[in-house]
Amino acid sequence: MPKDKTHWILASEIGNRLRDEQLKKLISNNYASFLVGAIAYDIPFFGRGKYSHTLTEKASELHGVKTCDVWEPIIKLLQSYVMFKTADDSVIAFVLGCITHIIIDSQFHPFIYFFTGYYDVDSNKRNHAIVKHREIEAHLDLYYLEKTGYTGPVSAKVIVEQLHRPTLITNLALLYFGNRGIKEVAMTQNCLNNYIKYQGLFSNYFIKCLVSIVGLANDEMKKISALFYPKSIAPTYRQLFDNTEWYQHPSSGKVIEESLKTIYENCIEVMVSTICQFSSCKTIEDYLNVIRKFPAVSLETGSECARPSLMRYFS
Repeated sequence: MPKDKTHWILASEIGNRLRDEQLKKLISNNYASFLVGAIAYDIPFFGRGKYSHTLTEKASELHGVKTCDVWEPIIKLLQSYVMFKTADDSVIAFVLGCITHIIIDSQFHPFIYFFTGYYDVDSNKRNHAIVKHREIEAHLDLYYLEKTGYTGPVSAKVIVEQLHRPTLITNLALLYFGNRGIKEVAMTQNCLNNYIKYQGLFSNYFIKCLVSIVGLANDEMKKISALFYPKSIAPTYRQLFDNTEWYQHPSSGKVIEESLKTIYENCIEVMVSTICQFSSCKTIEDYLNVIRKFPAVSLETGSECARPSLMRYFS
């Protein structure tokens, strides 16, 4: 995370900034695949039932919590299509969406964690950090919707309905597990179905109020409540987003003189320059050769590529 709307808003900027007409056309013609890719790394967080633990672990792995091999799932996905030499454009659009997710998280998360804290082993501190993290990201969605005037898709259900569901499940399973076995497909369907269901509920303010009331006496419900959108941007968050000019990297302690606006623009610049590296790619191997040269990064700590558990510097 950030939440899905922030990912989609930022990813949508690529169409305006890319100069390569072939890549622009590929994304435009397969826009739903691109948008699903842009939030694909977060979908396993929504696994429920008997698959919940496995999928949560998978989501953490995708985000580089233990290692910085965040490009490896994309490489394995593309390797599954090597026999076809030239990949279907929808697969490439999906992969490009995944790449935007990695860049956006790695650019934004150090800023977010500095103000929310990390998920400490102490349960009270952990719960507090989780709630703050979810609140700041929900407010960030509203903030960017307001600031950018974004009018693109905001419903996962609507986006997914534009795609061939079995093909989407296959690509997600290949991304998450490197194969499309019966169990892997079942787990993928589980988290995708739950993601679509919950994403539709998070804008329901009435349900948020009910969950918030229960959350007064229950930490788990308090964490769930924080996933819902507020009715409007709270003044404390608006001030944070408008006025912050610097923060410390939560792992290294390095002072970074960046406003949220600067992070936003830098993020777009990195996404565009990264995707432009595919401008001459024709085959799957071409795409793989480019991706294999990408630097290691963590979706949690960014280019510092440090274990999130090493975070020590918070506001």
